Amino acid sequence: MYERALARENIILSRVERNRLFRTLLTKILNELNILPTPVPEPGHEFLARKLREAYEPITVLITGPVSNLAAALATEPDLVANIEEVVWMGGALNVTGNVRDYEHDGSAEWNAYWDPPATHCLWQTQAPITIFPLDATNKVRVTTDFLHQLAQQRQYPMSDLAGQCWALTVGTIPAYEYTYYMWDTLTTGYLGAPEFITLRQVRAQAIPNRPSAGRIKEVTAGGTVIQAADSVDVDGFLDYILNLFRC
Repeated sequence: MYERALARENIILSRVERNRLFRTLLTKILNELNILPTPVPEPGHEFLARKLREAYEPITVLITGPVSNLAAALATEPDLVANIEEVVWMGGALNVTGNVRDYEHDGSAEWNAYWDPPATHCLWQTQAPITIFPLDATNKVRVTTDFLHQLAQQRQYPMSDLAGQCWALTVGTIPAYEYTYYMWDTLTTGYLGAPEFITLRQVRAQAIPNRPSAGRIKEVTAGGTVIQAADSVDVDGFLDYILNLFRC
């Protein structure tokens, strides 16, 4: 499938077929690497609260989806914010169009923020140090066929094989007239290991909880919350870092 997806961008799979293939590939490679994750026996917000409570020093919280669990944990135990060094979140769209296309929405929001606008708004009311990776930054790092071909050249490494096959499944699955597949979560996570490829800027922003802009992270000149936002990216340097990281 990997080679076919790279060779032909017009392959069409049903959602069921894509999900089945993804689960098969993921399970196979993670089994080979002996790194299958073990589910935790508690709700996500309780797990986060426990980890923060047990931390002997402030920790970084990485979020690549909605902020619901962290917002719930801090709403229940507000003092836990003292144990957070930084919240690194893939979310928001500051000065670019959002990627939400929904009924009675103005399109200004990014999906992770829109998935739970009240939680996003609640997080903004805490004292947690927030660093966001908005679409402004992630739109600069596309999953291109050239990158996939480079990854294919090193597929003898299990992690390269896994990443390549997962990303290959995205080829042709998102209509080009809507948006391209970007390294949304990869760029955000990569910041923890290679911050030198990303430039941040200080932003004063509001999280809008209600329609028609629910989930929008809006840059403002007064009020709001002061956060850090990823701004520019050394794309070539970052992609080289990712390729090297997957050589294992």
